[in-house]
Amino acid sequence: MDRAQKSLTNFRGWTPIMQKFLSVIRETEMKGGHGMIKRAEDLLAIVLYELHEQGCNKFEASAASLHPVFYEWREKNRTSQLYKLLVFDTRDRFPFSETIQDALDALQFSGYLERTNPKGIYFEINPKIKKLYPAIQERFDENEIVLIRSLAQKIIENIKTVQEPRPVSS
Repeated sequence: MDRAQKSLTNFRGWTPIMQKFLSVIRETEMKGGHGMIKRAEDLLAIVLYELHEQGCNKFEASAASLHPVFYEWREKNRTSQLYKLLVFDTRDRFPFSETIQDALDALQFSGYLERTNPKGIYFEINPKIKKLYPAIQERFDENEIVLIRSLAQKIIENIKTVQEPRPVSS
């Protein structure tokens, strides 16, 4: 462990707010394959890839529709460490996750997800998500990939999506 990492693990002298902040960061990031950190953005990138692979290039951008699906999936899969990546506030009309919202924003800023339709009703998945997948996929083990695929399927089943016809190969 280098000096910078030691300073982050030693909370003495830190204000209670900073201690809480760092503990939350530690709780929402996990070590993945090859010692890589897993983040909510990575989980969502794999979901986008899986949606795109199943021909779903657009899905409803409403937090009131999207977040409850993630919440339900998270609660069903509490035995997996993936549930720690998604933090929800359930005190309102529907479960809301700032973590998911931030991850969606990050994927939009990096160009993997677009909201360019006239009213912003749908997120559109950019095909370049295929290039990102190999680098992110290796952070997750096979069981986690299967769980993430089930989340993508749950999105297709429960949220308005636009399915693109798959080209028939000869």
